[in-house]
Amino acid sequence: MELVWQLLSIHLDFYEERSFSMSYKLLALDLDNTLLYKDLTMAPAARAGLRRLLDRGILVTLATGRMFPSAAFYARQVGITCPLATYNGALIRSTQPGGYELLRPLSLETMKGIAAFCRKHGYYVQLYNEDRILVEKRTKETDIDPDLIHNPVVEVGDFSSYPLSPSPKMILVVSPEERETIHRQLWEEFGDSLTLAASKDYLVEIMAKDVSKASALELICRRYGVAPDEVVCCGDNSNDAAMIKWAGLGVAVENASPAVKEIADYVATKSYGDGVAEVIAKFF
Repeated sequence: MELVWQLLSIHLDFYEERSFSMSYKLLALDLDNTLLYKDLTMAPAARAGLRRLLDRGILVTLATGRMFPSAAFYARQVGITCPLATYNGALIRSTQPGGYELLRPLSLETMKGIAAFCRKHGYYVQLYNEDRILVEKRTKETDIDPDLIHNPVVEVGDFSSYPLSPSPKMILVVSPEERETIHRQLWEEFGDSLTLAASKDYLVEIMAKDVSKASALELICRRYGVAPDEVVCCGDNSNDAAMIKWAGLGVAVENASPAVKEIADYVATKSYGDGVAEVIAKFF
C-alpha cells in the first residue's frame, strides 16, 4: 500500500508540473545577477532554454534596470523580439525597427530638483538622454556602470546650466550604509512623486511615480493578450520585487536577496542563469 501511495504522489506531482507548464505564455527576466553571471555572460543552459521557448512560441522579454542598447545586445543573442522593459520599466522598446515604444520619464522639474539635492548633499548622480549616460564629471562611480560597455558617457559640466531633456531614470551611487538615509531624504524632499529602487546595494535608482518593471510588463502583456497569471518573472533584487509579486509565478534565483526570496512563489536551487535554466525546465 505504501508503494501505491508513493507512485500516486509521483503521478500527482508530475500532473501538477505539467498543468503549470501548459499555462504560462510569457517569461520575463532580469539581467544582472539573474540571467547573467557576474562576468556579464549568459549561462549556456539558459541561452539554449530560451531558444527552445521561442521556437515553441512562448514570449520572452527582459525586464531590467539597464539601458536599452545593453538589454537589446542580450536579447539579440537568443532572438527575443518582444518589447523590452528597460531603465526599470521607464522605457519599453522593441528591438525591431519601427516597433512599439513607450517612454515614461522623469519631468524636467523633478530632474533639476534631484540634481540640486545631490549637489547640496555631495552625492554622485547620473542621468540618461537618447541612450547616452550624462554626468557632470566622469568619476570612479561612473566607471562601475556595466552599461558603459554598450553606451557612451558624456560629461556636461553643471546640470543646472545644461539643456536637459526628460530622462528615464537617475542614479545615485552611494555606500550601502547610506542608502536608507538617502531614501528617507528623497521621500522628505519629493514625497511620493518618485519611484525608488535598487539593482545593486550601492545604487539608488530614481524613476517617475508608478514606473516599475511590473507596470511595464502589464503594458507589454496587454499588447499580446497575456494575463498576469500566465506570466513567469525571475529576479534577484529589490527592483524585481514588484514584478515577482505581480506575476502568476514569481521566481527568485538562488543568489537573490533574502527579501526577494521571501516574496517569491518559487526559489531556484541554482544561481544566475543556471537558475533561469532550471525554471524553464521545471515550469515550461
